[in-house]
Amino acid sequence: MRKRITIIGLVVLIGALLWYVFIKPYDYKITFETPHATGTVYSTIIAWNNWKTKKEPVVTTLSKTPFYNIEQELAVSKDSTTIIDWHFDKINDSTTKISVYLKDKEHSFMQRLKVPFTKTSFVSKSLETMRRLREGLNMHARSYDVFEITEGTSPTEECVCSTVKTTLPNKANEMIKYNASIMLYFTKNELKFSGHPILEVTDWDKEANIITYDFCFPIENPQTTYPKAKDIFIKKIEGKKALRATFNGNYRISDRAWFTLLDYAQENNIELAHKPIEVFYDNPHNGGNELEWKAHIYMPIQ
Repeated sequence: MRKRITIIGLVVLIGALLWYVFIKPYDYKITFETPHATGTVYSTIIAWNNWKTKKEPVVTTLSKTPFYNIEQELAVSKDSTTIIDWHFDKINDSTTKISVYLKDKEHSFMQRLKVPFTKTSFVSKSLETMRRLREGLNMHARSYDVFEITEGTSPTEECVCSTVKTTLPNKANEMIKYNASIMLYFTKNELKFSGHPILEVTDWDKEANIITYDFCFPIENPQTTYPKAKDIFIKKIEGKKALRATFNGNYRISDRAWFTLLDYAQENNIELAHKPIEVFYDNPHNGGNELEWKAHIYMPIQ
C-alpha cells in the first residue's frame, strides 16, 4: 500500500512538473484591483500606446473581447518580447479585478526554470510595468466621479442636430467641431435654445471602438418647418426608460459612466440597449474645475 501511494505521488509530481514546464500557458501571473468599471480598464489598456512615455516599448494588440480580455505583445527589446494576456473581472460596478498572465516569448522555458528560485529580470520588469499601470489607473480614478445610479426617463426634446461617426476617444473633439455649425443655424434662423445640449448614440461598435451619435440642441417653441442646411437636421428625441447616472469630470471621458452603468446593470440583471444618451449641464469653454462639470448619462432599458 505504501509503495502504491509513493508511486501515485511520483506520478502526480511528474505530471505537475510536465504541466508547469511544457503546458502552462504563462510564465508569471500578477493580480490587483482598481477602482474602475471593467470597460474603463479595457479602454485604458487598449490605448496603452497613447499614454505611455516615448521611451517605453510599443504594444501590439493581438486579440480582444471588449471589456473582458485583451492579448498584447510588448516589444521589450530587440531580442525580447513579452506576451500579456489581460483578464478583467467585475467585483462591483466601480471595482475591477485585473489578472495579468505574462509569457517571455523567446525564453519561456528558462523563465519557468528560474522563476521559482529567483527574481529574474523578466519578473522585475513585469512587476514594475504593472505597478506603474496601477498607479496610473488610481490617478485616473481621481479625475472623474460617477454616482446616483437610479432608474428614470431620458429627456423628450425637439432639437437641431448633426450626426457624427468617430472613435469613442474622439467623441468630444467632434462635438466641439459641430458645435459651431449648430450655433450658426440657431442664430441665422432666429431660433432659441430651450435646454442643455444632448448627445444620443445611435450605434456603438465595441470591437472597432467606433460610435455614431446625434449631437443636438433643444429648440424653444418648435416650428412645423425649418430651413435646410448642410449637415444639419431637426430631430425629436423621444424619452426612454433608462438607468441614469450623474457624471462629474471632463466630458471627453464621460464614457466612464457608460461602463459603470453596464456593470451595474449586469450586477442587477437589467438588460440594456447599448445606446447611451448624455445631457451636458456645463459649458467647457467657460473652464473651471472639471470635477464640477456635470452631465446626466442615460442607458436605455430594453
